[in-house]
Amino acid sequence: MATAKYKRNKDGIFAIKAWDGTYNPDGTKHRIHLKSKKSSRDLENQVNALREKVESGQNVIR
Repeated sequence: MATAKYKRNKDGIFAIKAWDGTYNPDGTKHRIHLKSKKSSRDLENQVNALREKVESGQNVIR
């Protein structure tokens, strides 16, 4: 049986901080908080959608 890629927090929500393709003024990567109440698969789909936006250049804040 397959295991989940992301695990639940104490409150039962799947959550992760993902890099949005930008940097903070001090040079560190700017990360946004993604979460899902449904499943690990749903969170993985959100992360993949964000990654596609970053790679295509649609998520750049100017």
